[in-house]
Amino acid sequence: MRFCRCWLTGALVFSLTAAALAATHYVDVNSMNATPPFLDWTTAATNIQDAVDAAAAGEEIVVTNGVYAIGGRAV
Repeated sequence: MRFCRCWLTGALVFSLTAAALAATHYVDVNSMNATPPFLDWTTAATNIQDAVDAAAAGEEIVVTNGVYAIGGRAV
């Protein structure tokens, strides 16, 4: 039983650490200071594609309200 508790504790600590290391990238079509990697609202990307390009797998992208008519990739 002791091994099981240690394993569960280790798994919890690992998952919390991994979540803390994942960045959140921000997008605001009206941003006046878009600066990669877009880690807060003051440096938010102006289009969603730039934030996607700056993000790694598992990271979050937060987009504020607006009309995003640019960005994307041709298929």
